[in-house]
Amino acid sequence: MSLLGYGYTQQECVDVASQYAVQLGKRTPDKHLSMKWIKGFLSRWPEMKVTKPRALNYYRAKSATELAVSTFFEKLSECITANDLQSKPHMIYNIDEKGITVDHRPRYIVASRDHPAQAVTSGKGKTVTLIGAGSASGSAIPPYFVFPGKILKL
Repeated sequence: MSLLGYGYTQQECVDVASQYAVQLGKRTPDKHLSMKWIKGFLSRWPEMKVTKPRALNYYRAKSATELAVSTFFEKLSECITANDLQSKPHMIYNIDEKGITVDHRPRYIVASRDHPAQAVTSGKGKTVTLIGAGSASGSAIPPYFVFPGKILKL
């Protein structure tokens, strides 16, 4: 579930494992596993860990399909070729923005050590935007911050 952006907390893992143990006939419904069980589970599965995920906006998560990513790189290749930029890395800049949400605090979840954990969020709340750009040859421009606007009453 953490790979899909909807990771389980430690308590949710214990609850799911308890339900599964009941289905297997290993436990009765009134005897839930304890939080001690999750510690044992994590020691038996060293590739799993408890981690704080980074927030990932719901719409961004939904649109990041394999087709969308491969189409982007096809178009990028066409653009580089059409503008004769294959051997001009000093003329290729990548610009990116990072929205820093002031409000959102994802909970810690149980996830695989091999993949960064993400938590899908609503995307609502106050955001400070950081914009940065750098060229393929290593040069960069200073970062630019965009703060939430204010309406001035005159």
